[in-house]
Amino acid sequence: MADDPAIWVRVSTPAGHFTVPAVIAEADPSWRVLKQPALDSTGRPLPPKLREAIPAATPATPKPGPASGDTPKEN
Repeated sequence: MADDPAIWVRVSTPAGHFTVPAVIAEADPSWRVLKQPALDSTGRPLPPKLREAIPAATPATPKPGPASGDTPKEN
C-alpha cells in the first residue's frame, strides 16, 4: 500500500467494518483489508458497519404453566 494519506481502504475488525486511511490500516496487523470500495459514489468514506450480537434461532424455554389438575375454578 502507499504512504498517501488520501488513499482510503475498508477494513474488518472484531468490532465491524470501517473506512480508514491505508497508512492506518497497515499499522494494525489484526485488521483485515477488504476488497470492497471504501468510498461512496460522491467520494466520501462509507459509514461504519458495526457487528451486532444476533439472538439464537431457537426459542427460549417456555415457562411452565399450571398442571392439568391445577386450573382455577370458576365461581
